[in-house]
Amino acid sequence: MSTVTNEVDILIAAKEVSRLTSLHRTSFSKLEREGDFPSAIRLTRWRKAWRRSQILAWIDQREQKPLAPLKFGRKQKQAR
Repeated sequence: MSTVTNEVDILIAAKEVSRLTSLHRTSFSKLEREGDFPSAIRLTRWRKAWRRSQILAWIDQREQKPLAPLKFGRKQKQAR
């Protein structure tokens, strides 16, 4: 565990994560569960926080990585 502190690597709450990413809490929580978002650090039973440096790195990565096209509509039923 690192004891080095620097301005970029502070812990931030979900509200700040949402502000930085423009994602709703449920959206980045789902991405986190899927392994597509930095993991939170559990501070207490009820409180989680994220490393600001990891969130900023995730944003930079998203700017450089093209996203897959969105799929709209329902799945087609196959004929029997």
